[in-house]
Amino acid sequence: NKGPRQAARLMDEKIGNVMFSIKTDNPEAQKFFNQGVGQLHGFWTFEAERSFRQVLKIEPKNPMAYWGMAMANNGNSNRAKKLIEKAEAGKELTDERGRMWIEALAEYHRDPKTDKKKRQSAYLKALRAISSKYPEDLEAKAFVALQLYRNGVKGKKTDHYENIDKIIGEVLAKNPMHPCHHYRIHLWDHKD
Repeated sequence: NKGPRQAARLMDEKIGNVMFSIKTDNPEAQKFFNQGVGQLHGFWTFEAERSFRQVLKIEPKNPMAYWGMAMANNGNSNRAKKLIEKAEAGKELTDERGRMWIEALAEYHRDPKTDKKKRQSAYLKALRAISSKYPEDLEAKAFVALQLYRNGVKGKKTDHYENIDKIIGEVLAKNPMHPCHHYRIHLWDHKD
């Protein structure tokens, strides 16, 4: 079992290259946050939550750490909702971009009993708003691609997949080592 510092080095060396800037003066907190986001891209949710918990250990009030833990628990709506509520409670401690990320996820989890397709559509719209306002934010672009994939399309039209692949290509053109390669692999799982 690797310690947190060894895991951070492994992220740099083997897992992929992620830079998701958060409001922090602590480079170690930023590094663990980036590691957690990279793990989210790899669908390593347990490991991602551990990385975001390490951010909280370094900066106990950082709302983006709670955002990350909520992202890692998207499959568990009750847990994700409690975590994103903690992020919302502290969102004044982050910048405008951080607040947009928090608000997008908070809205998605606000009422888990609301129609999932409507929540997914609204979440995608919020991600696109972040990507539009911050066009250099590769993480927004990568998460737009993932959400498009998750939202699916009736009949699974090939052009839908090609549009997602194009977005992934835009991320990889700027950062060839970005872990969204993982999305591209699964995107074409069931296509010739």
